[in-house]
Amino acid sequence: MLSFYQKPERGGNTMKFKRFATLVLAAVMVIGFMPITTKASTKTATLHEARISFNGKEPVTVQSYLIDNRNFVRAREITDGLNMKIGQAIQTGGVMITPTMTAEAPGTMERIVDKTISVNIVKMNISYGGRGYEAEAFLYNNRYYYRLVDIEAASMNALDSHITLAEANAALSSNTGPRTKTFDSINVGWNDKTGVVSVNTVTNDMQKYFDAARNGTVVTPTVPSTTPTPVATETPTWTTETASAEIIRRVNEIRKEAGLNELIIDPTLMATAQWHADDMVATGVFNHTASNGLSHTDLARTFGFTGVYAGENSYRATVFGPSSTMASWMNSEGHRNHILNKNHLYIGVGVGFGQDKDCVTLFMGW
Repeated sequence: MLSFYQKPERGGNTMKFKRFATLVLAAVMVIGFMPITTKASTKTATLHEARISFNGKEPVTVQSYLIDNRNFVRAREITDGLNMKIGQAIQTGGVMITPTMTAEAPGTMERIVDKTISVNIVKMNISYGGRGYEAEAFLYNNRYYYRLVDIEAASMNALDSHITLAEANAALSSNTGPRTKTFDSINVGWNDKTGVVSVNTVTNDMQKYFDAARNGTVVTPTVPSTTPTPVATETPTWTTETASAEIIRRVNEIRKEAGLNELIIDPTLMATAQWHADDMVATGVFNHTASNGLSHTDLARTFGFTGVYAGENSYRATVFGPSSTMASWMNSEGHRNHILNKNHLYIGVGVGFGQDKDCVTLFMGW
């Protein structure tokens, strides 16, 4: 989720109309696709076997390929395990996952016999629930291989779009509920003790977001009813301090590679970001407006930030992971442009850890 601060115009119904127009425009835009055309990077892939539990069932062995210690799986094997329909995205390339439809003739995947292969890594599209998401992938023996974390991120990206649609529906007083009643996303976890990866379907109630937009009610996060319970996929020992420091390091690394200045840690933005991350975890409301009604910029002012501009990137996941957080932002044009804004001087990051959802907020300004 991305937000830029722009001083609102005051007076009467102007603000209500602008809010409504923004939501409607967002609702129109979220279904669009973008063709993927990138240079290929040739890599060596090594055969690997993972143990995956789909929706709490007994773990099964899934063959995959390791590239630079990153695990790429066959997309169809994951959607078959979740009983979701998948097909080739003809216009954009990549795959098209339809969570509202069941898998077509799911069955045992063909056995992989090539232990080491050379593949071309390119940016390919994952269309999930009508929303495009760009991710690294490769095509081998007519199978699309993606990272599990990117398949999860594609589903969360689509979920955010459906939340926006529910909010747009709430803006029309004649509506009594959202057009889409529920939306299925995917969460991925890693059990450090058993070595089992959990891949679960989460059914999100859009009526809750509709009510929250219209009445200011609190959205209670959907709790996966399956086991094993997901735990951190990249490390089980993150703290707010180490997690924030890692995000800051990666942001500055990306900016440095782009020839931009590294950002200075600002204590007021750090305090603002941490408070907002904890607030979102506590209330279950994923929004740029805090539970006290303050916008992210007004919140920064409250904590003492005196700069002329403050903007915010936000990310929510079942479990925190710096790679999935940064991948989500860098695969979104608005979030990426915010990170690479040449005017930025200061940075503050907060990470809130919850029982069911973790939230990351990134504040930048000048």
